Amino acid sequence: MAQQSHAARREAKALLGKAKRAVEMALKEGEDRSIEFPLIRSNSFRQETFVTSPFPAPRPLFTVAKSFSQSLIFPKSQKKTGLGVECIMALVVGGFFGALGLSLVFTWLSQHWAPRLGLRDYPDDAHKQHGRVVALGGWVLALATLPIFFVSRELWGLWLAGLIALTTGLLDDRFGLSPRQKLLGQSAAALVALFVAHWEIRSLSFVGREIALGWLSLPFTFFWIVGAINALNLVDGLDGLATGVGLMICLALAMATGPENSQGLAVLWSFAGALLGFLVFNFWPARVFLGDSGAHFLGYWLAIFSAGVFQAQLAAPPERLPIVVSVLMLGLPILDTAWAILRRLAARKPVFQADRGHLHHRLLALGWGERATVIVLYAITAIFCALALVSLKIR
Repeated sequence: MAQQSHAARREAKALLGKAKRAVEMALKEGEDRSIEFPLIRSNSFRQETFVTSPFPAPRPLFTVAKSFSQSLIFPKSQKKTGLGVECIMALVVGGFFGALGLSLVFTWLSQHWAPRLGLRDYPDDAHKQHGRVVALGGWVLALATLPIFFVSRELWGLWLAGLIALTTGLLDDRFGLSPRQKLLGQSAAALVALFVAHWEIRSLSFVGREIALGWLSLPFTFFWIVGAINALNLVDGLDGLATGVGLMICLALAMATGPENSQGLAVLWSFAGALLGFLVFNFWPARVFLGDSGAHFLGYWLAIFSAGVFQAQLAAPPERLPIVVSVLMLGLPILDTAWAILRRLAARKPVFQADRGHLHHRLLALGWGERATVIVLYAITAIFCALALVSLKIR
């Protein structure tokens, strides 16, 4: 009897040693999943003993692909909080491909619908380069991204302001508005974002220091939104230029967005899908143009994205906005707009008067083709976005 008891203790000690070694091996490999692994049968206790340990299980191909996609959307250096990773992945993937499909369908249909509604763009001698009548279908972006805004009611106030910006552009596309009338519509969109959505930039972060805006937060946010709308509208001068620039900025901002900002990730990837689908028909030679409706809508949301993605949620009022990062993200539109304002002021011309002095016009005047000019400006946008991401890392 004593010999059997001694043998049982030795066997149990051996089993525990095996379990300990298995756990140590699993920890070294960095696995955190738990599986149930059976140990050898104990004749003395006449029962099968199981020990739960984080032993690395075989990883199927789907799991490997899932881990790879998660590493692209969620950098390892960022902490995953808020919604579960699987839930955020579903929002991102569903939002992107859903918006892409809707954008492809509605953009194709807009080639036939828009002209019947009077939404056409005619060539002129002021600043337009094309020599043909083209349908205006920028409103497709609003339809393609609409489903993602049902993710959270907190986004509805911002969406309402975007709808006002879109309507202002649609009225200009259909009837032709004066610069003052367009500015009035842009101002209305900014005011709705401020006082209905309660979205305002409260403080800035510059070279590691926080600058509280105080009473300046309202006018700063107002000019940030109105300025972004006009900046993107001025860039929209060649086939696919504004659409491609907006797509690259959205992708860069998505890379800068933390996984805790589920609203920002979902909406950004939805816009990326919508812009990609629209670009299929908008790249040179374009069959559909953004028009003022698309430029106003996209410019408004780029203003929101460039400030809101650095917060806990997109709809939250931005605190400690990294102003250098945001300005670099919108680098090409801001640079072109600033140069246009200075050029027109120096020539004593109205600031809102159209001309052929924009950056894309200058490149065309040097003998660059339209497609080559657009690709060069894409490259400049990519450089600005890369600088923004680098400055965000070292901030």
